[in-house]
Amino acid sequence: VQTALGNVIRNAVEAMPDGGQLSIEARRGAMVEVRIRDTGEGVALDVREGLFLPLVTTKSTGVGLGLSTARNLLQNQGGNIDYEPSAAGTTFLIQLPAGD
Repeated sequence: VQTALGNVIRNAVEAMPDGGQLSIEARRGAMVEVRIRDTGEGVALDVREGLFLPLVTTKSTGVGLGLSTARNLLQNQGGNIDYEPSAAGTTFLIQLPAGD
């Protein structure tokens, strides 16, 4: 889980090379929900469909494994990660079982 969160947070920071805001919100119910938002440029429409596939990247130095790895790690723990389109920036929703 730590690796998955690290990948998403790193992507958010890299999406704001000139600075911006990064917010992380957590909520606990039947699932623990973590929303990671940045004020970067957002995700291009042509990239959104394959966002969680291996080797999909918009970075000149990226390999395209961060979000794919994050999704696999979270799904192995009974969770998931999704992209939430927003007017400005990018939001990812991570969900994990809350446990006891």
